Amino acid sequence: MVPPSDSARRTAPIQSYGIPRLFFALLRARFTGTLELPQPEPAGTRTVWFRGGSPVFTDWVSSPDVLGQVLLERGLIDPDTLARALSQMATEGGKLGALLLANGTLDARARTVALREQCLRKLVATFALTEGEAAYTPGPHPLGDGDELAQVNVLELVRLGVARHYHLDRVRFEMGHATRERLALTPAFARYRAHFRFPPQDEIVLRALSGGA
Repeated sequence: MVPPSDSARRTAPIQSYGIPRLFFALLRARFTGTLELPQPEPAGTRTVWFRGGSPVFTDWVSSPDVLGQVLLERGLIDPDTLARALSQMATEGGKLGALLLANGTLDARARTVALREQCLRKLVATFALTEGEAAYTPGPHPLGDGDELAQVNVLELVRLGVARHYHLDRVRFEMGHATRERLALTPAFARYRAHFRFPPQDEIVLRALSGGA
């Protein structure tokens, strides 16, 4: 899959490319534009906005990953603060992040970091997709403009998504004959290794692949 250089909308069958390959291709192309993916439940087409190859926002629906929960888990607010903010939203409307920013509970950096974490968590769920059609359209948009802090780490996303949603048969299907060949890390891996944020238990696999396995 090669993202188009013009503004045309292109489609790609998910079952042929796989979500990890799709995200990595958009990263390599430094893609700016939108990616549309089918969400089975609740059913609908969801959008991922990319800037410079990295996701910066998505409307993927994931109730466990609401912003308030992310803020609580990161220790940026406490339950009482969240309850008051939600009560204010119920009467006045608006968005949680904007409200907390306006009343001084969060600064702009903390809000951006929380929104990036929320986006990452939501996109991990997209790695469960095995069928349907992805559509990508290059073009300008205002999201994440001038704010590199908003960009999701695609390599970490790929690691988390594969760990959460892949099993050996699915790996074999998407890699094809390559799983029957000797596999080794490329020299470029050293430059990007830290971005994957591998946990300690993955070290044995990485050591094996460093010499070919």
